[in-house]
Amino acid sequence: NRKAQTLKIEDEHDSKSICKTIVAPKHVMIKAATPGCGKSYICEGLPSLGYTPLFVCPTNRLVLTYEEAGLTALTTYKLFKYEWNEYFRKAAQFDRKPYDALTFDEVYSKDIEVLSMIQSCIQNNTDTLIIATGDSKQLQPTVEITNQKVKYDEYMDTCIAQIFEYEIFFANK
Repeated sequence: NRKAQTLKIEDEHDSKSICKTIVAPKHVMIKAATPGCGKSYICEGLPSLGYTPLFVCPTNRLVLTYEEAGLTALTTYKLFKYEWNEYFRKAAQFDRKPYDALTFDEVYSKDIEVLSMIQSCIQNNTDTLIIATGDSKQLQPTVEITNQKVKYDEYMDTCIAQIFEYEIFFANK
């Protein structure tokens, strides 16, 4: 099992410096021990560095929060071209070409299928800035993540480390 390399940050409160730190490695997981530490807020600073970010959210409520802040957001399933109705899943249309940065928000709430799609997205977009944010205090996926008895936090940390080679961890924010 691969373990993510931790990127060093001097000041957890210096969001612009942290944004600059995540640009070079391109694919970074920003996580924390608790919610409300500013993980997503860091990504909201990407436009100040010239990026056009797209925020990929687990819920429509979070999409609306970003849109109210003047940012572009959509749900995970819309990005990956799936829409659900009561009978089946069908392809939808979404053009992500105008966006040079993707932020997968609340990634700990994703199931294995979605984590696999995120991994494929990274493999197919090596030049795109792709960031994930999350903490294990979020709601767990609504489907089983494994058929084994595991500690959820440790299991998800291991899965996410297979997707993102680099991470930033907020301990005290």
